Amino acid sequence: MTALWTSFASALVGGLGLFLLGMRLLAEGTRAFSGSRLTRLVSAVAGNRMLAALVGVGVTAALQSSSATSVMLVGFVNAGVMTLSQALGVLMGANVGATVTAWIMTLDLARYGLLIGGVGALLFVFARRERTRFAAKVTLGLGLLFYGLQLMGDGFGPLQENEAVRAALARFDAGTFPGFLAALGAGLAATAVIQSSGAMVGIAMTLTAGGFIGYPAAVALALGADVGTTVTGLVACIGAKRAAVRTALGNTLIRVVGVVVVLPVAGPFVRFCESAAGSIAGSLDVAANPVASTPYPLLAVALAHTLFNVGTTFVDLPLLPAFVRVLQGLIPVTPDERRRTRRHETHLDARLVEQPEIALAEARREIAAMGRTCRVMLADLHLVVEAGRKGAPRAEEEVFALENDLDLAQKDVSEFVTRLFGAEGLSGEEAIRVRRVLRQADEYESVSDYVRNALKAFLKIRNAGETLSAAALGEVAELCDKTDELLRVVARTLQRDDAREVPMVRVMSERHEVYAKACRAAHLERVGEACGTPVKSFVYLDMLVAFRRMNDHLLNIAETLKR
Repeated sequence: MTALWTSFASALVGGLGLFLLGMRLLAEGTRAFSGSRLTRLVSAVAGNRMLAALVGVGVTAALQSSSATSVMLVGFVNAGVMTLSQALGVLMGANVGATVTAWIMTLDLARYGLLIGGVGALLFVFARRERTRFAAKVTLGLGLLFYGLQLMGDGFGPLQENEAVRAALARFDAGTFPGFLAALGAGLAATAVIQSSGAMVGIAMTLTAGGFIGYPAAVALALGADVGTTVTGLVACIGAKRAAVRTALGNTLIRVVGVVVVLPVAGPFVRFCESAAGSIAGSLDVAANPVASTPYPLLAVALAHTLFNVGTTFVDLPLLPAFVRVLQGLIPVTPDERRRTRRHETHLDARLVEQPEIALAEARREIAAMGRTCRVMLADLHLVVEAGRKGAPRAEEEVFALENDLDLAQKDVSEFVTRLFGAEGLSGEEAIRVRRVLRQADEYESVSDYVRNALKAFLKIRNAGETLSAAALGEVAELCDKTDELLRVVARTLQRDDAREVPMVRVMSERHEVYAKACRAAHLERVGEACGTPVKSFVYLDMLVAFRRMNDHLLNIAETLKR
């Protein structure tokens, strides 16, 4: 008896471990293939509920994990990138996308799992091209997934004749409402522990296909898994902002509402899915299972899981505004949430690091924001210079405040993207982009330093009771305009991520350098003629140096796009 249970435990734990590893490899390989398309899908979410749901379907189908999607969305809301309404819409679609795993299992390729995994492993070991290795990861993941299911099924085999086991499994008779509810609770609890609804659905399908539990019990376990998987999101929101907590709680609320809606009609629903599975199997010429309580258990469970999630998504979507109001009532928005202590505040969340492509997209968003902040600082500098002796206290204060904020932003971005070097599944291309973002953040921070230095130089002239000549003021104004133009072009180049535009930026930078040198020569000539004070003479040269350094750093930013 001891050997029997040892064999069972080994098969169950080993099979479950291989199954979860297979899902992870499958998700990583698929994500690497999807590349920036996954980011564009998430970025496409606007106020359209149906679009948000479709994005949720696509993203979760790619990630092969609704838990990963929910954790990612908690990070987005916590970072201020998405609103609560948008995130909930995506989560509703994620429920549908999660059903793809069940349909993969209906292929019944368990007997070929080891072969598929072996092919994937050989490809992964010997492949030289990165995309081939991604394909190998997907193949290896599928093989481990199917082989893990086979191990779990084989592990249950010897226990089929054990009376104690048969008595325990008999409790999962979901033909009655209490029994269905008990099986649903078991699925919820088990999924909360293993943190994978896909694995729980796979176990339910394996058990019913092997005749260990009835088909209704398998459906109940699958529905319980849908609720249990939200525990991952709830854990992820620990320590997050209240908006992220609302998102995680909303995910749980959506699933619970779906289960409550289906419970009163659980019996008819299960029978309808069984009948529909029979029709599908007949058209596809699928062989019947002689052991299970229903002829086509895999199809029937997958169909029930899908119809449940599609149906509840259509029920929940019109109620989305109501969900938002309920969640904001449960967790009200506080005055502290509305208050901003920094003019430029980063919106990065460490939870996004688990998805390098998404994390890099958010880091690039922050780089673009740093560029816009530099333009605001330059506009403020222009205002101060135009104001002359009258001064522009608000603009002066903003330049110094924003320069300090960009110091913090550069630190935030650097710390955030540096974590990506330790992220699993980081591709070589993504590693290059991480280094690129690090350099861009540093260069923009240097640009802000020199805008501040130019302002300090001008204030030194003004505080000495001096004023720049009309010609010098015109030169500074022209330098501000030229630098702003370069800032705009560099930002556009980064947005397009197109290294072909770098030569154009280099030409503009060279023209600006020539103009700055001409300003220096003209100034020295004016000093020789008018015998200006040393303070005005040398400090104006400091201003020119500041503009030339801005020019250098902006060119450096553009050249990060070159390999």
